[in-house]
Amino acid sequence: MKYMHSPLKLLSLCLVFLFAVACSDSKTSNTEGTTTEESSQTTESGSNTIRVGSVVDGYLKLKDALVASNAEDAKKYATGMMEVVNAVEQPEVQQAIKEIAAAEDIEAQRVAFEEVSVHLYNDLKASGEVEQTLYKQYCPMAFDDKGAFWLSAQEEIRNPYFGDRMLKCGRVEEELPISN
Repeated sequence: MKYMHSPLKLLSLCLVFLFAVACSDSKTSNTEGTTTEESSQTTESGSNTIRVGSVVDGYLKLKDALVASNAEDAKKYATGMMEVVNAVEQPEVQQAIKEIAAAEDIEAQRVAFEEVSVHLYNDLKASGEVEQTLYKQYCPMAFDDKGAFWLSAQEEIRNPYFGDRMLKCGRVEEELPISN
């Protein structure tokens, strides 16, 4: 599959994850990589200002729900994204978020999460707007040995595709350093 990169796609993905963060409950979570400092980099479109760090924070919350094998939390984060996802022109991301929100089965959510991971990684690489060090991690055993990757704020492996069944299965493939 060939991926097209554009500022519009990055903005669309930013909107999706910003909405997820805004719609998540106000309880403090133990999401990896979450910081209390606001990021200084932004992406602007009209009157909307999106903090790129919020996109990554939303993604990490969704990933953490899958690491914990918590289908309800994953569903909650995806459901919060639905309204914004329907407004973007990224049909693959729209479908993946809808699938996560609709799925009762954690395995179906994990399949859809892979699509979200691919798009976020590609958009971050294309834009160069990385506000915190991220690690592209890969599990060769995911999806019947097809393999899949995800992004993490920690170098330590916490596999969202297997959760506690194979929590540490995987390796770091790439470090995405903070962009200047």
